[in-house]
Amino acid sequence: MSPTPPPSGRTSASDSGYNPRIDLSYMPTPDLTTYISASKGFRPGGANIITPPPGTAPLYCTAGAGPSFGPDSVWDYEIGEKAKLFDNWLTVNSDFYYIKWTGIQQTLLLACGYEYEANAGNARSFGPELEINAKLSDNWQISLSGTYTDARVTQPNAAFLTFLTTSAPTPGGGQFCKTTIGCTAPILNVPKDAGSFAVLYSTPIMQNYQLNGRLSATYTGSSFDEAFDYGIPLPSYTIVAARLGLASGDKWSASLFVDNLTNKVALMTANNTSFQYNIQSLVRYTTNQPRTFGTQINYHF
Repeated sequence: MSPTPPPSGRTSASDSGYNPRIDLSYMPTPDLTTYISASKGFRPGGANIITPPPGTAPLYCTAGAGPSFGPDSVWDYEIGEKAKLFDNWLTVNSDFYYIKWTGIQQTLLLACGYEYEANAGNARSFGPELEINAKLSDNWQISLSGTYTDARVTQPNAAFLTFLTTSAPTPGGGQFCKTTIGCTAPILNVPKDAGSFAVLYSTPIMQNYQLNGRLSATYTGSSFDEAFDYGIPLPSYTIVAARLGLASGDKWSASLFVDNLTNKVALMTANNTSFQYNIQSLVRYTTNQPRTFGTQINYHF
């Protein structure tokens, strides 16, 4: 007996709204600006892929997914400062943010391995951000930035609670939450921390030529994803890049570059099978671009 084909049809979704923003700033000195802000944003909902009906062979889906999912919205509250020191040789920008998320969209799983989008309840995300740029001399400059993020679904709705306690197997076996009491979940694919560091060198050589060099490293912290299992940990990784260039005024420039200098293989996501069902014994990771080197030439007419 051939399996029953999936149902056909159309699903539509639409939404409308407004996104207000309020900014207040204060400058106690010409080199220091402090501010607070509040802003709203939203994402429209959408349609889910068509999944096999419950009990359809050979996948035996025990529950179906909704044909669509609704919009979600956020309020972002931020307080921060922008400072310029030592005649602009040093700039320090920092802030602390708190995001209140309503009806957050998350990816859920069916027992047969298909995935679908659904509104999971209310969530929040908060943390500090820091950016520093320093000119060490006429030739040398460094820049660094960093952020820490605590992002969780803190008020899961009934459907998401049911998923976490009955249908969300973890890589180690068992369900993600044993009970609905105190059950929360990380927001998927949000790195816990991130940062970057760069060293820049620039010097004139010969007549009307400028030599520029840059060495940078970008760090992405650990996060969580899902494939057949829920809450798959993605380890942190660092990508290094280098560039050396020569320019003649604003007329032309040429540079040599190496991206992913150390040829790091980073696991960026496990959730890359939306076009089909997952396989329990196989996690398909998406990785980054391997070491790439080349040259770039620009000419301004």
